[in-house]
Amino acid sequence: MGWDFTNGATKSDVIRECTAGWESKETGTRSVCLKHCVRGNVLWTVNEVSRSDGNVSRYIGCDLLGKEKGFGWGSKRMEECMGPFYYSCPLEYLDMVPCPKGDTAEKWRESVRHYHKHQGRKFKVGDVLILKDGCNPRRLTVVSMRPMRAEAYGIKYRVPRRHIKWAGPVEEAVAEVLVNA
Repeated sequence: MGWDFTNGATKSDVIRECTAGWESKETGTRSVCLKHCVRGNVLWTVNEVSRSDGNVSRYIGCDLLGKEKGFGWGSKRMEECMGPFYYSCPLEYLDMVPCPKGDTAEKWRESVRHYHKHQGRKFKVGDVLILKDGCNPRRLTVVSMRPMRAEAYGIKYRVPRRHIKWAGPVEEAVAEVLVNA
């Protein structure tokens, strides 16, 4: 699915549209947004769909919000079963919705929990950072805190938190590297 933009729409307009319920008189299906929040330009929703046969289901929605310059705001709709690469979903939403079947949703929920576990962690000079797969170099040492910079092979880097897989004192880093070798 692509992006849907509305001429002249504001971010609030798009959020209101994405969280509005709907009902189909033909099929007797009804959808209600039970809860929503915005984290940056990501709208998280818990939606409940009721069908005429009495079947009720819930899902977590992930709507990316964006602005087309000179036109207006829009959104790109996704669900957790699509495995979006966004993990700021509130943990309480995971409790409100049963996990859909399939590896994609399970892995995504695991990534959401990992994201929240590491959001507020504090670093200090001398800590070793192990970066996620695909990052190079993989191991850095924190050399300053404001701004946070880390060093490897004499080169200083700015390291976004989202790239950090593990962080801790040197002794624990050695053990972490040996376990994951």
